[in-house]
Amino acid sequence: MTKRRNRGQRNQGGAPTEAAKVHASGAPRKRSLRAKLLLSAVAVVMTLLVAEIAFRTYYFFVGSPTHITFGATSEEWRRLWIERHQNKGVDIYHGYNRYDPRLGWALKPDLQAYKVGDYPAVTTNAQGWRADRDFPVAKPANTTRIVAVGDSLTFGEGVANRDTWPAQLEIQLDQSEVFNLAIGGYGTDQQLLVLEEAGLAYTPDIVIVGFFVEDVMRNGLAFRDYAKPRFVLEDGRLRLTNMPIPTFAEILGEDTEEKPWSYLAYFVGSRLRGRFTALDDLANNEDLLMLSKALLTRMQASANGAGAKLLVVAMPSPRWPKDTELALASWAPEIGYAFMNLRKSLIAGQAEHKKSMLLDQVHMGPLGNLVAAIAVREKLEALGWIAPLSDPARFRLNRRIQDHK
Repeated sequence: MTKRRNRGQRNQGGAPTEAAKVHASGAPRKRSLRAKLLLSAVAVVMTLLVAEIAFRTYYFFVGSPTHITFGATSEEWRRLWIERHQNKGVDIYHGYNRYDPRLGWALKPDLQAYKVGDYPAVTTNAQGWRADRDFPVAKPANTTRIVAVGDSLTFGEGVANRDTWPAQLEIQLDQSEVFNLAIGGYGTDQQLLVLEEAGLAYTPDIVIVGFFVEDVMRNGLAFRDYAKPRFVLEDGRLRLTNMPIPTFAEILGEDTEEKPWSYLAYFVGSRLRGRFTALDDLANNEDLLMLSKALLTRMQASANGAGAKLLVVAMPSPRWPKDTELALASWAPEIGYAFMNLRKSLIAGQAEHKKSMLLDQVHMGPLGNLVAAIAVREKLEALGWIAPLSDPARFRLNRRIQDHK
């Protein structure tokens, strides 16, 4: 039988058949392929292992592995604060902030030219608002009073007190006061509380909300720059949670010191999320949009109940997410506030002045703040809420424009 099998594997000339060739060469080739795959797998595993060791060594010496991007969760923000607090002694995100049991954080009062990095100095008044003067509660006769609430774009991160858009709005008005009650990092929820618990006490005639698209996401967080209040919608009604705001000691006492299972995976994953998660993806979340709408509805009711009119101003963002702007505009007739969008004004300002309106991807520079202030004033005039620009105000405005040139 063996001889017949051997003969069957050769042709009549004694040469091996094609089947014999495949049979003879197939096994070595399969072994060679398996060996290459095994070596490749070992190489990949070793590379990942070396990278993991490198990242663990890096984080051991450098610390603060938390990397915050758009879309970060409350827990990631909490982890970042704990690391900054423990490693650098930072109480709140900026040194000019302090703990607040109702708002999470607020400005320290009576700061005189407080410097943060290379930014212009920040000065606050006795009430803890960004201003070079105190805000009297009693409103002078024949005076129009405007209260502005918002986040860092209204606060004026990166510019001097005089260059924030509320301050540059005031120089264009006669017999008017503009109070800047904005705080960096605030969501619409904190802005609402500022208005209800402090802003309305100034008896404003007009309330202006600087609405940045990221505020939609912040409304869903219980922790951002620090722990913060958070409203939830239950049967169409707002309920305030996470109150009172926990103290530093309470947050540190709850710290489990959990570390990433893989520092390499954490590093790659956090940066991919930052690259592929856009502001418009976050701000188009239906639940967060409905929460934001409810907050603006209550803000309008509170302002109206105090005899003030409400203007919502859509502030700039890196990609100008139009869906959110459209949502803000579509809610205006239903809720009752006036609405304006700064996007076109800033684009036109950049074309006119041949200068960027922004300091970075988000915050406006001094000229951008001035262009925004002019647009807001023109909107207020069109609404009939303020008098047209007077000659003295026009002189002050032109002088400020020359300063920026």
